[in-house]
Amino acid sequence: EEINDDDNDYDDDDEAEKQSQQQQQQQQGQLVTVDGEKELELETLLKASAYILGSSGATIIYKAVLEDGTVLAVRRVGDCSGAEKFKEFEVHVRAIAKLTHPNLVRVRAFYWSSDEKLVIYEYVPNGSLANARYRRAGSSPRHIPWEVRLKIARGIARGLNYIHEKKNVHGNLKPSNVLLGLDMEPKIGDFGLERLTMGKSAFVPGGSTRHFGSKRSTASRDSFQDHSVGATPSPSASSIGCVSPYYPPESLRSLKPSPKWDV
Repeated sequence: EEINDDDNDYDDDDEAEKQSQQQQQQQQGQLVTVDGEKELELETLLKASAYILGSSGATIIYKAVLEDGTVLAVRRVGDCSGAEKFKEFEVHVRAIAKLTHPNLVRVRAFYWSSDEKLVIYEYVPNGSLANARYRRAGSSPRHIPWEVRLKIARGIARGLNYIHEKKNVHGNLKPSNVLLGLDMEPKIGDFGLERLTMGKSAFVPGGSTRHFGSKRSTASRDSFQDHSVGATPSPSASSIGCVSPYYPPESLRSLKPSPKWDV
């Protein structure tokens, strides 16, 4: 019986130590790579040159250039997150990240602490469909050949079809959420954003001193035009506050998400 009591004491100590480690991680923050590629290091990310691409309410999008030249897009969710616990946030991000398709923006990693939440994406360099005809503010519209327009339309359709095959709905598809690669291949962005920012209320109409980009971020020169047309590259800043400003007309008939919302 004495041995059993000692074992129980050890179990209690282990549990207390585990809880202490979890609390420490929450305070210090944790960076988790979710795409199976090279692990991202927190210090490397914090040292990155950061440029503001766009902001809406509590959500800010940065272009982050790492020391080795790697370019990433970082969404700062901030206090807007619908997930209050690390595990809940991780489940949401991993659910989004496991959907991989050439026509979807890829989620690379996420960072979570008690007062700072980031989602790291691949960087899509050619802006969004919303400003595809205007490369710079004040410039004349450029001609986009019909074969390129058809390529974009087909790519969007393929990405949507994949999302729907996986029994999901985007729910906020619009030109500023369609990003364009160097070859003008479209990538659908902001998939799953409502779930991250609103938690269980998604689709229902209605600190750390080391914050990413808190001291050295500047607005990039190429981003001002994006503000004027409501489009931001990789990924888009589509949320105003914690609620998306757009809801498909079909959602007024039924609150249950349907592929018809996207189509």
